[in-house]
Amino acid sequence: MAGKLRQELTNRLTSLSKLQDGWDGADSKAVDRQCVAKFKSVLSKATEKQLSGWVLFPDARGYLYFDYTGEHGTAGITMTGDTLISFVQKGDTLEKNDGIPFTTASFISILKNVNA
Repeated sequence: MAGKLRQELTNRLTSLSKLQDGWDGADSKAVDRQCVAKFKSVLSKATEKQLSGWVLFPDARGYLYFDYTGEHGTAGITMTGDTLISFVQKGDTLEKNDGIPFTTASFISILKNVNA
């Protein structure tokens, strides 16, 4: 796992994985361990260029949210464990995808769409 961005995201993931139920109000959930493990697989395969400009956030439902705002537009990926929900906006073009089965390749494909 070489690379500054990869290490920063790994550190962020480690921090988020320590959140407990109730971290953002009574109904918020700890980040799902399956999401953490799957996101680690993405980090191990994605390039620094593909990760550039992305920021990792917890989702109060126990999911992970990966957000991009930069020179290539805006994008977001919610990882629910088994599926991905994403949007990519470049200029006037908006692409939305709901319920994409999670694979490391499917996640990286979205990253490539943003940071080719």
